Amino acid sequence: MIHDLYYLHDEGGIMCWIVSVADSKKEGKPENNHLVSITHLKIPRSHQLWREINKYQKRRIKRLRQQGRAEY
Repeated sequence: MIHDLYYLHDEGGIMCWIVSVADSKKEGKPENNHLVSITHLKIPRSHQLWREINKYQKRRIKRLRQQGRAEY
């Protein structure tokens, strides 16, 4: 479950804080959580924001390749 979103500018892009569903229902700081770039996430085509996310991912990967920072 996505808990929050962050923008880390050109260096990190759009990041999301993902927590387990069980942790999201607990009070306090979640135990099982990850901060990941949406560039690396696979979003189902059925998701309402798939088109926008896919467009962002393609642009981001292209930019990283141009900078010599992508291994895709």
